[in-house]
Amino acid sequence: MDESEDEPILLYQRIAGQPPVTAKDGIEIMENDDILLKSVTPDSSGTYECEVSAIEDEKRQHDDLIVFSKGELVLNITEVEDGPDEDDDRDILITCEATNVAPYPVLVITVNKCVLILSI
Repeated sequence: MDESEDEPILLYQRIAGQPPVTAKDGIEIMENDDILLKSVTPDSSGTYECEVSAIEDEKRQHDDLIVFSKGELVLNITEVEDGPDEDDDRDILITCEATNVAPYPVLVITVNKCVLILSI
């Protein structure tokens, strides 16, 4: 079975009278049923849910986790041959690139506070 964003993935389970069980590697069981997620990456981002079931009732609570990665930001400004405009002047090529970054950012290039390019 493939794991997808829509399918829950069991990380930890404790049934009364039995020892707690972790269903994934990289999890350490702490006191009071806390779990420690080790070696988190941007792929660890998602909605985490705790479910407590008893004979009479069931309670659930969830929260979102976003794991950020700084990555690299590169801005290049290069003079290039004349482009498809009406003058014969050389033009400037501006590129802005973010790599190995999570979640992916909005990239904005501005000149004197005027937005030239917005990339989402």
